[in-house]
Amino acid sequence: MVKYILSNYSLKELISTIFDEYIWSILKHLPGLEGMFLRKIYLKCFTKKCGKSVVVEKNVFIRSSSNLTVGNNVFINRDVHLAAFGGIEIGDNVAIGPRVVMITNDHKFSTLGTNYQSRSFVKKPIKIGKNSIVGSNCYLNPGVSIGENCIVAAGTSVFIDIPDNTTVSGQICDLYSKNMKKTIRNFL
Repeated sequence: MVKYILSNYSLKELISTIFDEYIWSILKHLPGLEGMFLRKIYLKCFTKKCGKSVVVEKNVFIRSSSNLTVGNNVFINRDVHLAAFGGIEIGDNVAIGPRVVMITNDHKFSTLGTNYQSRSFVKKPIKIGKNSIVGSNCYLNPGVSIGENCIVAAGTSVFIDIPDNTTVSGQICDLYSKNMKKTIRNFL
């Protein structure tokens, strides 16, 4: 297990993960303005960049904060899950609803018949452009980019890149839709 961890994570990611597990796990539960203030200080210290006027509500789960970039005027609601091993970049003036999940790492599941530890470990970044909104209960797959001025409606799973100035919801972003890209082109 130790060999597996050392082969997939840099020293910076390991240290960041340790701080996230211990310090952030305490800070994420602090209520009120004091909690928001301390969470912002933590992000200023441990992320690549943390802009001005960033609000992080209670119970936001963060892993690998060293790979997280947060722009100005960003609001992250409660119970959001940010696993930033592959990098998460959140642009300026972005609002993220409650219970959004962004995971940037995965095990390749194309090698069937093997246990998950023997599969390749994949890290792909997630990017959210400026002035975008991600509604509650959304899932963003590793490697997706959401353009600028976009709205991702509540409950949407995003498996493909979303172009600028687009509103998407439900089945338009369904991975298993045979006409997925054609549907989005028609939607625009």
